Amino acid sequence: MINKVPEARSGSRGHVELDASTPSQLAALRSTRPPIKLALFDIDGTLVNSSKVISAATVKALQRIRRLGVKTAVASGRPSFAAQHVIDTLSLNDAGMFYTGAMIYDPSTKQIITQQPLPPNDLSKLFGSARAAKLHCELYTHSEYFIEQVTEFTNYHTSYLHCAPRLANFNDITNVKTIYKALLVAQTSTAKAAIETLKARHPNLIFATGYGPDRPDIVFTSVISQNACKQKAFAQLCSHHQVLPEQVLSIGDADSDAEFLQMAGTGVAMGNAHDEIKACANFATRHVDDEGLAFALRSLI
Repeated sequence: MINKVPEARSGSRGHVELDASTPSQLAALRSTRPPIKLALFDIDGTLVNSSKVISAATVKALQRIRRLGVKTAVASGRPSFAAQHVIDTLSLNDAGMFYTGAMIYDPSTKQIITQQPLPPNDLSKLFGSARAAKLHCELYTHSEYFIEQVTEFTNYHTSYLHCAPRLANFNDITNVKTIYKALLVAQTSTAKAAIETLKARHPNLIFATGYGPDRPDIVFTSVISQNACKQKAFAQLCSHHQVLPEQVLSIGDADSDAEFLQMAGTGVAMGNAHDEIKACANFATRHVDDEGLAFALRSLI
């Protein structure tokens, strides 16, 4: 249905603070905007709060919009297997985006629609650089993930994903396993320089950052193939669901969510998002711990 790749808009979209809008202003907004047919949700810091919990208000908000005929799907950096408990809890069974854009996957049929794994040669060079920089590194397949050693970040990230990694030498698995994403984890205070150095050394890979809502001192950097283009992923999702970009609502909080917030007709930044992410959105809602997602859906749909 939709073959043209939508362009991500740059710069500020002049976002509206939903919390500062009156009920009549919100009603006027809803009446003048195209109806939402597809809603795409980031997970951490959006669906899952800083206590690592999905609130009852979030569950009810998604149930309500599905009753209105809105499709609901994940758009996250998480691998599909580590998003399954969120999918099950919220019935997010429509095809969505995983691995920061490296895979479009349909949870209801368990079918991979598109995939862009990391090339083994690029991957080997990347984890070599990560080792030298002493960065915590994880490698993700379609069904599991691997670490080379336990670090201070292992248990923290395991508690978010609800699954534990396997220990393995990365050299032994890169040529026998299909790896969709590498994840680098570090303290925010030391990560910036190290990640910028890796970006310069690996210009043919895509780096996207995010933060845990409860630990802004830790930065997560997803690394995916240069072929895992977010613009293409968005267009493929629109085509799969037979909707136009202006009929899509996308909501998130991380740097890696910026492109989907820009390309969706209705982009919503969480209140816990950085200001530069809010500038990519049409709207900003409350903090995730203040039921920001439920408030946004109630305001806009």
